[in-house]
Amino acid sequence: MTASSSLRPDLGDVAATEVAAEQAHVDRVYAELAKADARAASVAAEGLARGRTDRTGDVRDEEMTGLFERDALMYAAARRRATLEKQYEGLVFGRLDLGEEHSEPGEREVRHIGRLGVRDDDYEPLVIDWRAPAAAAFYRATPVEPMGVLRRRVLRCSGSRVIGVEDDLMVPEAPEDLVVVGDGALMAALTRSRGRQMRDIVATIQAHQDAAIRATSRGVVEISGGPGTGKTVVALHRAAYLLYSERRRFESGGILVVGPSAAYTAYIERVLPSLGEDSVALRALGDLVDGVTATRMDHPEVAAVGKTEQELKADGTPYKAGVFPFAASGRALASNDSDGMVKILAHADTDRILGCHVVGPSAADLVQQVVIAMEFGSSAEDIGLTVFGHPTLSEAVHEAALAVNGHAIHIANRKQRK
Repeated sequence: MTASSSLRPDLGDVAATEVAAEQAHVDRVYAELAKADARAASVAAEGLARGRTDRTGDVRDEEMTGLFERDALMYAAARRRATLEKQYEGLVFGRLDLGEEHSEPGEREVRHIGRLGVRDDDYEPLVIDWRAPAAAAFYRATPVEPMGVLRRRVLRCSGSRVIGVEDDLMVPEAPEDLVVVGDGALMAALTRSRGRQMRDIVATIQAHQDAAIRATSRGVVEISGGPGTGKTVVALHRAAYLLYSERRRFESGGILVVGPSAAYTAYIERVLPSLGEDSVALRALGDLVDGVTATRMDHPEVAAVGKTEQELKADGTPYKAGVFPFAASGRALASNDSDGMVKILAHADTDRILGCHVVGPSAADLVQQVVIAMEFGSSAEDIGLTVFGHPTLSEAVHEAALAVNGHAIHIANRKQRK
């Protein structure tokens, strides 16, 4: 259940007040991060001081120990600072208000959810890592099974600045003091424009997606669905979860993400770093082996010009088709590359070429011949009367043009429909 702006005429002022309150908490979080960064810098400075000596000559055992300690401290400090200095798209993105439906403010628990766990000087949590068990209710709570959640809030941030909030109410009626703002986090996310790279969905993971993300690491987890249903981004969030829940096992290089192509891996490469994880190996199929890159294009080649049969049927255009398989081409057979065919579509009345589709060897080169013919308004018969070299792959274009009118030489001709 979500609240709509039409329910509160003064929602603008209320929203501004809520944003200001969340901004105050986010400011505390970034202040603690600054302290943590200063501590990491102090460790780095201490490590740099280890192993220094004014002596010359042979290295003593205690000096070797100092050098080892220096390297260990510098490495740990550098990793910690790198984690803290990452440019997150909203370090704090969620809030849970937990308690009984008619509870008072002092009886409720507030949990802020983010990309990184942060505690204050008293070791009290300011932000709970989204992968921690305490954050699971942020993704799994529903009005049917609220899991003790009264309100789930998503914070929209630009850097360290809170620019808006979106609330989901998990109980039939909100307590009087509990403000509900916006039209719901999922609706806000759905209206967000897509960019050139895949974004994380850490603030809007749905219950069924969270079940796959938090599944046990034993066995096989299959994430299935149609195109555009979020399979890849859920799998990437699962990788981030495994690195959190079983870091000792996977951090040294136990997770490999394989994409179908280099272009696709470039599209998804931003997701895991935005979740604070950079130890996952991301490879395209052609780059799985170090030092070896597959450069051969997918086979067979495909090329087309003009209309398809589906388009002609939809337009109500009468047409006739001629198809010639490369399996009937002597040159293709001799080259052991006989998969595919050439199809030419022509107007049923005028014989003018309307389209050509080639699947198979040298497709781009072969379709170019039909492009020139179409540019001059040629008919299938014009190509059929043209002399083609023998034995060549281009003969397949000639045979397909002849087949349009039932005159193919090297294949049985289809009976023309009237």
